[in-house]
Amino acid sequence: MLGIHVGLTTSSFLSTARAVPWTPAQLDGIAAWFDASDPATMTLDADRRVQRWTDRIGGLAWTQATASARPVFNAAARNGVGGLVLTAGQFMTGASTGLPTGQTPHTLLVAGHSQGADTQYGGIVGWGGQAKGQSRTLQVRAKNTEIGISFYQIDIASSASWSGTERTVIHQMSGAAGSLQGRFFIDGELSGTHSITGVETIEGGSSFGANLTSQTTTVSGFLAQQVVICRTAISDADRQRLEGWASWTSGRAGAELSATHPYKIARPMLG
Repeated sequence: MLGIHVGLTTSSFLSTARAVPWTPAQLDGIAAWFDASDPATMTLDADRRVQRWTDRIGGLAWTQATASARPVFNAAARNGVGGLVLTAGQFMTGASTGLPTGQTPHTLLVAGHSQGADTQYGGIVGWGGQAKGQSRTLQVRAKNTEIGISFYQIDIASSASWSGTERTVIHQMSGAAGSLQGRFFIDGELSGTHSITGVETIEGGSSFGANLTSQTTTVSGFLAQQVVICRTAISDADRQRLEGWASWTSGRAGAELSATHPYKIARPMLG
């Protein structure tokens, strides 16, 4: 046993012992974190359909009173990790309290898998009122050949197929009122940039699985694993932490991240 502690100090042992996985709870301005792997955040009916899904941060909840329109919780949906399964006509709605509305920055992450449906403009996550540039809805668009964000009467897309593919998509808006700049990141890589003006400030509710302003445009054949919303354009370092966290939490273990991504081979940690 002699020499077993060579090169290791008491402080290094404590540092190792205290290291715990990083989570979105550490993000600046986090507004909501919906964890589709955790049934404790959900109210399930007898058929494991989700009546209520509550976020881990601010208590924002999405609900669905109609049984046939509820998404289904699957404890081993993909890569041995749980998720919510959406088929045509299934969606949930809630408030937009605490979410970034109007001419304000935001960061939105959705990690999931689309089976590929023929319906265009299927909404995944959205919030905000029915006014020009106000509602923000992440969509699977153009028969799954594009990923888009809709600001109601202002639609922006990034050409990256989601069909049959697991994706971690981050849409980020930064800047000052009247001159917001947007970026799409897909699986840790910049996929597109854009600007948006004329944002009105009428607030509305929020939705999961459909466009809030048109609940007939539901996404079909989609598995959601994680949803994170921030009231800020988080730093690039935190964005990479979020990408790494999503990859390892959703069971992909860095497989989709580039060789130079800081969390390609290990999840982000605290301590």
